[in-house]
Amino acid sequence: MFDGNVDLVSVSVPTGDRLMKQKIVAVDDSHIVLDWVTSSLQTHNIEVVGHDSPFGVLRLASEAKPDMLLLDVNMPGLNGKAVCEIIK
Repeated sequence: MFDGNVDLVSVSVPTGDRLMKQKIVAVDDSHIVLDWVTSSLQTHNIEVVGHDSPFGVLRLASEAKPDMLLLDVNMPGLNGKAVCEIIK
């Protein structure tokens, strides 16, 4: 059973003479999960752009230019797997 503990690794990407902070767009229809994911990642110096609906993620991702999308696979209307298929 999942106990809520996750080991995270903070990675900075060198660009020229400075380090760039990683950016993740996290999408989950549960505000509790989204808040937990956001605070956990921010603790590791990762910038998080949170969104509570799968709708509008394409626009958000193109504007935010994240290093990674973190998607809930069980969202009503359009699940995370469908969002991945659309992005492909």
